[in-house]
Amino acid sequence: MKTLLNNSFNKFTLLLSILLLIYFAYIIIKYPLVGIVVSNIENSSYKVIETHPVSWSNYIDIEINDRVLLETEIDDREIKIEMVQDIFLQDGQSFTKHNINYSDTSIGFALISILPIIVCIINIIIAGYLLKKYQSRSINLLAILFLNIGLTYISASISARDNILGLYVNSIGLLLCPVVLLHFLNELNYEKAHVRIIQLKHLNLFYIISIGIVILDVLLLSEDTSKSLILYTFSIILFIICIPIFKLVKSLQKYVNKYKLKLFYYGLLLAFLPFISLYIVPFLVLKETIISAETTSLFVLAVPFMGVYIMLVDVLPDIDYQVDKLIMVSKRSFFPAIFISFIAFFLISTRSSLIELWLLIMINLISFSILLFFIDSNYKLKREFDESFLHFSIKGRSVKSKNSLIMSLTQEIEQFLDVPKINYFIYHQKSKIFCSNESIHGVKALTTEIHKSKMKLEVGQLFNTSFGYFLIVGIIFNQVIFFFLPYKKGIIKYNRAEKYWLRTLSIISQNILENLESANKIVDELEESLRDEEFTYSQYSRLFLLISERESKRISMDIHDTLLQEIIFLCRSIGDDVSNQKLLFIKERLLDQVKFIRESCYELNPVFINQFDFIEAINNLILTYKLRENMEFKLTNNIKNYNLTEHQMICFYRIIQELLMNAVKHSRANSVSLTFTSDYNNIHLEYEDDGIGLNIEKRNSPNHHFGLLGIKHRVKSMDGKITFSSSHNGLDILISVEKVSKYNEKKEELF
Repeated sequence: MKTLLNNSFNKFTLLLSILLLIYFAYIIIKYPLVGIVVSNIENSSYKVIETHPVSWSNYIDIEINDRVLLETEIDDREIKIEMVQDIFLQDGQSFTKHNINYSDTSIGFALISILPIIVCIINIIIAGYLLKKYQSRSINLLAILFLNIGLTYISASISARDNILGLYVNSIGLLLCPVVLLHFLNELNYEKAHVRIIQLKHLNLFYIISIGIVILDVLLLSEDTSKSLILYTFSIILFIICIPIFKLVKSLQKYVNKYKLKLFYYGLLLAFLPFISLYIVPFLVLKETIISAETTSLFVLAVPFMGVYIMLVDVLPDIDYQVDKLIMVSKRSFFPAIFISFIAFFLISTRSSLIELWLLIMINLISFSILLFFIDSNYKLKREFDESFLHFSIKGRSVKSKNSLIMSLTQEIEQFLDVPKINYFIYHQKSKIFCSNESIHGVKALTTEIHKSKMKLEVGQLFNTSFGYFLIVGIIFNQVIFFFLPYKKGIIKYNRAEKYWLRTLSIISQNILENLESANKIVDELEESLRDEEFTYSQYSRLFLLISERESKRISMDIHDTLLQEIIFLCRSIGDDVSNQKLLFIKERLLDQVKFIRESCYELNPVFINQFDFIEAINNLILTYKLRENMEFKLTNNIKNYNLTEHQMICFYRIIQELLMNAVKHSRANSVSLTFTSDYNNIHLEYEDDGIGLNIEKRNSPNHHFGLLGIKHRVKSMDGKITFSSSHNGLDILISVEKVSKYNEKKEELF
């Protein structure tokens, strides 16, 4: 029985809304908004005391103090002239008759006039669709909310024409909007969580108060008193229901797609905030309005359009990102807007009110914010994304295979974007075949897109489909590695910053992948060359170390030319005069990362051309350890003139690097000494420390002192000798390498 009554009430409400729409549409089409207020002078002659800026009178050039003649005499109080078909205007000593119709106006005015009809029709269609498709009480209330908003919007245009029915429909619709919204959210929460935050008797009380105020409004004769009563009541109701609405929003986020819910709330905020801030508050406080109610009511368009958008679109934009960006640009626009507005107010205008100053500030603030919103490029990256680039680049140095790289990249993306499982597959460009271990939605659409466009596939390309995104993370030997990235939780699109981050991460991944392929190719060549008996062990070691250094050099240059330059650019974009503590913290962190990356690049690729640069590089290395560690480091160079090949300089540098690192990590020494000496045939490097020494028996074990094993290989690659001497008083290592003649130096460099 209750369901039947609800259905009957819903049908009656829908039918009543349609009838009111037809009646209001008839008035709007037949009677353009005249837009003049007159006062009685004598008999049927009236003087114009006020004109509406967007009305029929504006096109006839009716001005203040013009005289108007009406066919019937009205009381001597101020009245609006509306819903008449013709009017007599004084022209000298005679009166000229003007027919009031849309033909004397512009197309723009006609469109603005019929816009409320279109909005109301859209709201009624949405409400009818909801009532027909869904049977839940919460959706029925949502449909009534759409009907109420549509009728309130169109009746505002009717009340401006001084129509009594339009005035009362507008009054009751305005008061019921927040109440119906609260009722809808309360009922939706009851259906999802089985709890009503607001009791029905309290909601009924709000309905009774709203209807009672409208009845009181009917009995009042003063238009200004009536308007004040409605607006005060609306403000009080809105203030009272704010707290329960916030509670309902917090509760509903557990059960409803919070992003669609948030988008709907933003639509409501956009619809009513201009009306409240630019019309109600100024009218109640200053008895003036910044802009007219008809103008602010244009923002009500956000509600039906947002409702249609939410119903028709499955994938939503990243609204949080856009709101954060809007808040950021609004903060940056605030002081320029204030400054320019005050200059214009005091220098240009001679007799301006505070209302006009406020309006000027709002216009400048909105203009600056919109401009920065679309042209600002400093918001494209988040701090955690910058750290992710560095983290993934460092992690990539330890990757040993393509599968481990894909796994690391998958974890990085899932962690930072908070998306469900990521799948990958390989596309063979020659055979045009996709290979995957799992079934992936959208591959067919992707295949059609690739074959139709015939575009060149590049690393970092992002393809958008109805199922998610396809990202190219690597291309090796005509094999394209695709990642399938589902939409974020709540079916949310990726924002601009996230797309930029994905493309950059893909390029870093491609560099690592190329290094892996190059290393695998080198290993295969080395295994093949092992069968060649002409190669000695030292030559193998030398070749392997030479290739390793070249790869380290290439990686260092890649990091220096891409990631490091991007971070430096971000630091410079922030600027030197930073007042925001969060921005200052970010800049300091970025500068720390710049220093760390530079040190890492130098460790990967130490640059020295001659003996002096070589010794200087070692001195700088020791100085770094002196500043960082609580130990004493000393370098003694007793050689003035000797020749070192590039290979020998790099090997000695790497050996000293490893010795110093071993001293810090394992030796527990207080002092470390390095000494270069030479005799007729050899160059000697002696290392001494006063630490705990070294277990000589275990130094050759693969599970112990891996760094010393690397030192041994580097010494053998130079055809040198190494001896260890250890005791409880410390460790002594002597490395001897044969000097290289000028001829042998050139020969070795060519090799």
